[in-house]
Order: sequence, then structure tokens, then C-alpha cells
Amino acid sequence: MVASTEKLRAGTYYVTATAWLSVITGDAERGCWIAKGSAPGTVYNQGIENLDNAVFTIAETAAVRVTAGDTLVEVCQTGGTNGSLALDPGALAIRVLSASHR
Repeated sequence: MVASTEKLRAGTYYVTATAWLSVITGDAERGCWIAKGSAPGTVYNQGIENLDNAVFTIAETAAVRVTAGDTLVEVCQTGGTNGSLALDPGALAIRVLSASHR
């Protein structure tokens, strides 16, 4: 995980996350995704780029329902060990109020 919200109240959230990826040639399957902190392998939205030896921004947006105390996270990975990095990550979650405004 490269970015995370604090523990959240139960509800539905619009979440957006970004990271600046520096990819070294030879590292494949590069990308980031939004997930719950309790299930970081479950992908809600994924950004993927196929540029070698490049620096670029990856961004994802999703609506996610969470239970009380969970977090929303951005997970980034590259398939390789050549030194690629996720830099300057961030995540923002905005809770969508219900009709009862709770």
C-alpha cells in the first residue's frame, strides 16, 4: 500500500487516488488500484501503464462501500525487481450522505 485514508465511518465513499510511478525497463505489469485496507487484493478500480523507462502519473476513481473502521488504500506494484518506485502517492475519500443525512 502506498497511500491510505484514516479509519472511516461506515458508508459509501467516492475515492480518488494518484501516484507518480518511476518505471525501470524490464519491470512489467505496472499499475495501481483502489482497495479496502481489509482486502488490499480486491481491486475496485485500476490504472495501468505500459511505458518502459518512464515517469508517469497513475490515477484511479471509484465508489466503494466500507464498514466502520476500515480504510481505503491505493496499492501499486510492478512485476520485477529492477528498482521501479511509486512516488508522491495520495488518496482522498468523500463520504456520500444517504437520504437521511446520517
